[in-house]
Amino acid sequence: MARTVLLVATLLGASAVSACGWFATYQVQPTPPAPPPPPSTVTETVPQPPGIGRGTPEIAPSAPSGCFAGYQTQQSSVQLCSEAGQVYYYGSSQSGSIALPAHHVGGGAYQTASNDGYVYTISPEELVITQDGAVVSEQPVLTAGY
Repeated sequence: MARTVLLVATLLGASAVSACGWFATYQVQPTPPAPPPPPSTVTETVPQPPGIGRGTPEIAPSAPSGCFAGYQTQQSSVQLCSEAGQVYYYGSSQSGSIALPAHHVGGGAYQTASNDGYVYTISPEELVITQDGAVVSEQPVLTAGY
């Protein structure tokens, strides 16, 4: 029957077939496109230098509740916290995060222990990062608090 309708529609034209009333006409609706899949999240594990995440490269450090100073630069965020009598430097930036023991060096500044030659010194004015004694980054502190 479908071939007959197709043949008649082809020979007479679709309007003539529908006008004669022999066949029901159906309007075919296009199927709407499928919705796009939900966005996926890609997680990438990047190797970190020692000291990141307290010695576990996959885990970023979380600051304890004993934080007494916080600093924000354009590139980094730093918290100084006291845990069981030891001061720790908790730093994070887009390149990763790190937790290192630190000590007071005067004038409101604290300095970390060496981490593969890198030393972080934070003061209310700036964050200075050195590698083997040479300055590799100086970042002015934008905000300081606590």
